Amino acid sequence: MIKPAPISSGAPQTRRVKVILTAEASELLSAAAKKGKRSRQVEAMLRLHDSLKNIPEIKVCYWESNK
Repeated sequence: MIKPAPISSGAPQTRRVKVILTAEASELLSAAAKKGKRSRQVEAMLRLHDSLKNIPEIKVCYWESNK
């Protein structure tokens, strides 16, 4: 479990976010976490952080583009 760092430590604070996944995305997340020997929570955090760094803006709605 990831816990927020104390404010006095100078480390960046963490925030929790709930995410709704499709069944397929959930299975892919589980497989990736298992392969990397990480928890689903850590895998999701790493992937979201990486996506936000590398994809600055999404211009299409995922749900509309995958009909």
